[in-house]
Amino acid sequence: MVVYKWRVPWRPDEVHSWSDLDALVEAWWREELDQDRKAEPAHDFQWHRFEDAAPDSVEIVDALIQAAPRDYDLGSLGAGIIEDLLSHFGHGALFVEQVETRCRQDARWRRAIAGVWLSEDVPADVRQRLARFSATDLTGEHPRAKPGDG
Repeated sequence: MVVYKWRVPWRPDEVHSWSDLDALVEAWWREELDQDRKAEPAHDFQWHRFEDAAPDSVEIVDALIQAAPRDYDLGSLGAGIIEDLLSHFGHGALFVEQVETRCRQDARWRRAIAGVWLSEDVPADVRQRLARFSATDLTGEHPRAKPGDG
């Protein structure tokens, strides 16, 4: 059994754990949909995992995509955590092959990737590869595919 455990860096006595990926995903979506949320331990855990380029980052994204309650949420995942992983945290080159594979195999991934904007901080080959699945290359070098063309 996989256990996700996270000690809050700014509150060392506060520890959160989830028994498995499903429990983490359920907590993440509960936080995401709570308009009055005051604490976000599952989000904070995910953010730090992605910042650190954890090997299971794409697996976490996949679980969140599969559990997304509405199609609208897929675009939000793209513009949020997927864009963070690939662009803002600078891990596009590390994860592009896994992301491409998921996009080829799963329409939900393609809908999520359509929400991703990639700027010049992402290597050109990564922008090109993901633009094929409707990610937006903000440099304009690689035209965005129409949804469904990927």
